[in-house]
Amino acid sequence: MKQKFTLLITVFFLLVSIVTVGQTSLKMGASGGPAGNGPLTTSQAITLYENGTTAFSPAVTATYSLSNQQYAPGSIEGLAANSGLSFGGSLAASVNSPMGAFALYSLMNGISSPTNNLFTAYRTAASGTGVNVTTDRSISLFSCTDALINAATVNQKALNARVYYGDLTITFNTPVSNPVMQIVGLGGTVSFTRSGKTYDLGFATEFDLLSTNVSLNKLSGNSQLNVSATQITNNAAWIGASSIGSVSNGITRYGASGSVVALGNNITSITFKVFVRGDGGRVNNGSTVVTADAGINPVWSIGATNSFGLTNPNVSGDVMLFGVSLLKPVNVSGNVFNDANGGNVDNSTGGTNLVPLGMFANLTDANGKVVASAAVNANGTYSFLNVFEGDYTVSISTVAGVQGAAAPAITMPAGWINTGEYNGTPNTGRDAAVNGTSLSFTVAATAVTNINFGIERLPESNNQSYSIAQTPVNTFITLNGTGSIGNPGPLTGSDTEDFLTGGSLTGKAVAITQLPSNAELWYNNVLIQFGADGINPPSLNNPFTISNYNIALLQLKITASTVGQVSTSFNYAYTDAAGVMDATPASYTINWTGILPVESLNLISSVKADEVILNWITLNESNTAYFEVERSNNNVSFIKVGNSITAAGYNASVSNYNYTDDITAVQHNGTLYYRVKLYDKDGNFKYSNTAVVLKKTIEIKVWPNPFAEMVYVNMMVQSAGNVTVKISDINGRTIITKQQKLSAGINQVIIPELSALPKGIYILNVVNGSEKENVAFKLFKQ
Repeated sequence: MKQKFTLLITVFFLLVSIVTVGQTSLKMGASGGPAGNGPLTTSQAITLYENGTTAFSPAVTATYSLSNQQYAPGSIEGLAANSGLSFGGSLAASVNSPMGAFALYSLMNGISSPTNNLFTAYRTAASGTGVNVTTDRSISLFSCTDALINAATVNQKALNARVYYGDLTITFNTPVSNPVMQIVGLGGTVSFTRSGKTYDLGFATEFDLLSTNVSLNKLSGNSQLNVSATQITNNAAWIGASSIGSVSNGITRYGASGSVVALGNNITSITFKVFVRGDGGRVNNGSTVVTADAGINPVWSIGATNSFGLTNPNVSGDVMLFGVSLLKPVNVSGNVFNDANGGNVDNSTGGTNLVPLGMFANLTDANGKVVASAAVNANGTYSFLNVFEGDYTVSISTVAGVQGAAAPAITMPAGWINTGEYNGTPNTGRDAAVNGTSLSFTVAATAVTNINFGIERLPESNNQSYSIAQTPVNTFITLNGTGSIGNPGPLTGSDTEDFLTGGSLTGKAVAITQLPSNAELWYNNVLIQFGADGINPPSLNNPFTISNYNIALLQLKITASTVGQVSTSFNYAYTDAAGVMDATPASYTINWTGILPVESLNLISSVKADEVILNWITLNESNTAYFEVERSNNNVSFIKVGNSITAAGYNASVSNYNYTDDITAVQHNGTLYYRVKLYDKDGNFKYSNTAVVLKKTIEIKVWPNPFAEMVYVNMMVQSAGNVTVKISDINGRTIITKQQKLSAGINQVIIPELSALPKGIYILNVVNGSEKENVAFKLFKQ
């Protein structure tokens, strides 16, 4: 009886094609791949060429390697020297050994009759474009099905089994995005005839994705190509080798062909588990399915011997072709500018852009992992070569990022800080957040430029120290002198970018970061008490800002707390044109050439709820006996309150006294007057100064703060009267004055049309005309 054996070939082709405008692509062309035939199990490297003909620089390579071989040499029927998977292996007809040889680097249309329109070169290309099967080449891989029989041609796996063969890994020499795999003719058959019956088995090589940083998606192809997020299979009912289908024994068998993209960025390798799956086999006589003869069935291959009476052993399996394709990479570049004014990001120094060495630009993918790191040049430029499609950010640091690791922290060279970031033409914008990281940008087919950053050097504030003569309590010292040792000068500082010469900070922004502990600091006749929040004292993180410093308006007031002290000091910081404050404020110190003098009897007062707290100081008491505290509600008639307070008698140093007066039941119109009467032991007496106490008769709430367009002033007064509300800027210029009559109870004054005011700090004063009460609030215009 005539025996017939037919062996068809499976082709699996992976082509990574980098295509830009004009269909330019990086392909596996005539050059760049290995020469000669297999079978080999050693790794195979390919260099991709632009349009398959022109060298691309820097080179992009893909290296193919096999691992975890399940069928090692010696475990395959008749093939002692071969493995289940090999590069450049092939079929061999009518012999049991050796394995056939196939080109390691083959034309794509060498097998399975593929057509161009089944393939798409890159993820965003038009479906069915960018691949030429007559010129594009690929690496070949062979899956030998002799591993699934024994020497007597007895199947070792079921005809519909899915058998694991090993792993295939593609490794790139640079991180890539969205590689596309071109799959040609995934499937084949083994067929023989016995006693007028044909025994067919179709099988296909299949791939399960092991890599977890990508997912698979079908771009184009015939209907037999079945792709899920993690698998590539042939879903034909009857598997064959032809991409367009081939009729055999009354049925059409198909190979699966098309394009599959591995979606992901920052990819350095992709690994698949490789399987071979049978379609169960078929027995027929022509087009009719029949029952197999006893002891005969379809097989995975023909071994050295068999019980079927066949005399032509064969080496069977699938030949597959693999390549690598990516949208052509482009360059990403930008600048780090010395941005002195901190406005729109650019070089605002007025000269050549120079930045410190030791900085790195780190390119980061959408998952926060570093793709590449580039040194920033002294002129501020940096660039990344061969950046593949995807979404990225760039950050700057003194630490070079490591590919695949989390981006390093944003750090600047000593004495430098960020001023902003902007993706676009210099001096046209700045991101809302100043954080050393660009906004996300998309890389596609054209180069990306102007991912820009601004940095600047920190301003410097100068420490100052003066020694002056003794100054009485309640004296104001204007800090605008010559700056000599005995003539306290203005606040001074310097900035490399916008105030290189340094000197007086007149007209510049100054921040008070710490008040004197034993004196008062005033600006424009307003006591400085709070920082930017309007609640807490000034500090480094909550400064009191003078936006346009006038040296004639900053004063130090000597108070009773200064008595007996040898010095007083406060801290200040220069804020430069970029709005950046010196992070290490300077100290301004005044030393007294002697302890401050004390008037023989000096009284100060304060009020807390319904208590008046009185404090007085004496110096060099001699022959003193006792004190009496007197109170008046009209500053004419005084009465003694409380008991007498014993004096020191004789004391050459400072003596402190205090008394608290409960005024809960005291009748008054909002103002009380106090004085202290000192008796000596001879009956002589003298009076202190008169201290005025204002008992608030008005409760005030101002809102919103910060404000944008208008301000509301809510007031609760005990009796009807007039009120004046005034808004002035930090330099004392009156902006708005409004007068209104109040009735007893709750009243509201609205100050509209403030939207045109520049952003900054303003002072709102409320003067209760009937009680002569003046209350000040700090407002912030946003």
